[in-house]
Amino acid sequence: MYSYLMWDFDGTLFDTYPVMGKAFQETLAEAGYVESLEDVMTKMKVSMGYAMEYYKGKYEIDEAFLDAYEKRRMALELEECVLFEGVKEICEAVCLQGGTNYLVTHRGSSAFGLMEAHGLMPFFEDFVTGESGFARKPSPEGIAYLLSKYKLSVRECLMIGDRELDVLAGKNAGVDACLFTMEKDVVSAADYVVGSMRDLKDIVF
Repeated sequence: MYSYLMWDFDGTLFDTYPVMGKAFQETLAEAGYVESLEDVMTKMKVSMGYAMEYYKGKYEIDEAFLDAYEKRRMALELEECVLFEGVKEICEAVCLQGGTNYLVTHRGSSAFGLMEAHGLMPFFEDFVTGESGFARKPSPEGIAYLLSKYKLSVRECLMIGDRELDVLAGKNAGVDACLFTMEKDVVSAADYVVGSMRDLKDIVF
């Protein structure tokens, strides 16, 4: 049904939020601040920008804190982050059927290390990251760039992400969108809402 999949990264390809939250919580603790992992992850799932601004305002954390967090996060991710079950199989199947996978994420080049470590890179044609210079989702700029560069049919494209801003980026670009979430009774502008890659596979193929 869909030949071109546009994937978000955090919370979609990889289950990164627990590791990101743990790294942030531990860095806060080192600075003398106590926050629950659940509260940290809840704010990160809105967006990393939102979480950073919230905690900057609450604790006046500085660049040294952010540097320490980034170093801890990157070390933990390589050790502990896992692909969501079924992701690699879907990406490979898309390629075998003549389709293409693309990455559309706010994350920077740190995405590539995890993708390399888990064997995903050969299945992706191109990457729009936070370092690509496009407006952040829900802006459609990154998706529109891929549509134009590869002359993709919008009817054959599906944007997949775990947050409503991913969904809205897809809809704003004129492509169908799928929300990947474990939450129940979610209200979303998505064309599809799935809780597993098995459900997504049924939609894509």
